[in-house]
Amino acid sequence: YWDTGSNKRTGSNYKGWVGYSKKMGTFAIMSGCGNLVTNKRPPTVTPKPAPKPTASCVALDVIKASDSQQRFKVNATVSTGAHIGKYTVKITNTSGATVKTITYTSGSSTITTGNVTLSPGTYKAQAIVTTSVGDKTSANCAESFTVPKPGIKIEKTVNDKELIDVAVNEEFTYTIKVTNSGQTTLNNALVSDTPPSPIKINSVSEGSVDSSGRWTYTIPELKAGASRSFTMKARATSSADPGSEIIKNTACVNVDSITGEPDDCDDASVKVPEKTIEMCDTLSKT
Repeated sequence: YWDTGSNKRTGSNYKGWVGYSKKMGTFAIMSGCGNLVTNKRPPTVTPKPAPKPTASCVALDVIKASDSQQRFKVNATVSTGAHIGKYTVKITNTSGATVKTITYTSGSSTITTGNVTLSPGTYKAQAIVTTSVGDKTSANCAESFTVPKPGIKIEKTVNDKELIDVAVNEEFTYTIKVTNSGQTTLNNALVSDTPPSPIKINSVSEGSVDSSGRWTYTIPELKAGASRSFTMKARATSSADPGSEIIKNTACVNVDSITGEPDDCDDASVKVPEKTIEMCDTLSKT
């Protein structure tokens, strides 16, 4: 077809015939000089699709608040118009049973729950973020953790043995050892010992003895694996009735954070002389 163009180098106009071929593309034959000018068409540009809203659960952190309490921190991200509605943290035990579900309504990208109390054991926490583009979770939003088990034991000896022979009013020493056998720090462990008659306490290394003869002491704090020992000096104030010369004395310990009362007991024994019974001859009166 006949058309008018321009020379970009000189700025002058020209007239010529314009055509198209598969080999050369668009071409023009200028009427003034008959030379062939070609020009390839620019490539077709496909427009990029509009970005879609996205959301993801980024991380879950289990924060230890105490031996039996945890907090859970969850991070999420959203983009291109997506938004967060709520967070759910599901806690399961080793059998896969759900033991607790925590729901936290928030549009923030980070939340931290309050303290959650759990019994000793191993658990898995899974965070699920409810968003405008669906529920989101990931491998980084799951974490296993263990709530440690408390434990305590008590051991008692007399003169470093389980059983000894003693004379009336002979002083001997009970030793009481309390050990934190669990994985947690224990507070306010109450140790007590009430000697049976005819045993009487002479003195104690710590604690106090009340009017009934009962000794008590409260251990303010006992860390995992730690022990406390106490001594108690005592004596038998009289001999024993026949058949009951072995006198067992028991000490116990109790902590509120451990189920059961008392939590553990142990004993040590002393053997005292039997009472002698004098016989008289009724005829001779001797």
